[in-house]
Amino acid sequence: MGQNYKIFFRRHVLIFCDSERFDGEAHVVINDMNKEVILSLFRHLRRLKKPRTVLITEVDAYERFQTYFKTIVAGGGGVYNAKGELLLIHRLGNWDLPKGKLEKGESPSVGAMREVEEECNVFDLKILMKLDTTLHIYFQKKWMIKRTHWYAMHSGRHKQAKPQLEEDIDDLKWVKIKRLNIEKLDTYTSIREVLYELRQFSEDTGNNRLREKLNRELL
Repeated sequence: MGQNYKIFFRRHVLIFCDSERFDGEAHVVINDMNKEVILSLFRHLRRLKKPRTVLITEVDAYERFQTYFKTIVAGGGGVYNAKGELLLIHRLGNWDLPKGKLEKGESPSVGAMREVEEECNVFDLKILMKLDTTLHIYFQKKWMIKRTHWYAMHSGRHKQAKPQLEEDIDDLKWVKIKRLNIEKLDTYTSIREVLYELRQFSEDTGNNRLREKLNRELL
């Protein structure tokens, strides 16, 4: 494997990488992967609350892993208001970012904005930057992979923001991301990585420059 790939499962992460190139700490190392081994691993990880890192070193394991499960494509967004505050939602006991499955024929960016509108009742959205795409695996009658395309975006109409209760969202809030303790936030590991990227975006532009950038984007 020439690159380092990640697939998230709840608060755990599977890293596909050559052992020589991996410089972190792995709790489990898998050298010979097959579907039965992976399903057994998931059953074990489901019982653990403390995050675990699983290193998979076998060549072509990342590509082969994705053939084991159906992939769902989704879009989501880190939404800023004019003050440079970021919108968080609270869903099923965790802080999260708005996201959802793409409709047939829908592009990731259009689907991401639609999901943000539906889940948070914020409108007049504009894409500011494409973020990294995440993959996480979950069980819903069967095991599936969700590939989520993430975007930093701005909302020009957000004063009537409210959670979409039918999507299990019970709260939302605007936060200053530079003051947010991402490491201790009660969230998923995949969302935590997106939040770090959103923080970097905010730091790269700076608070005042971010507002200027947002204003320019709306011209």
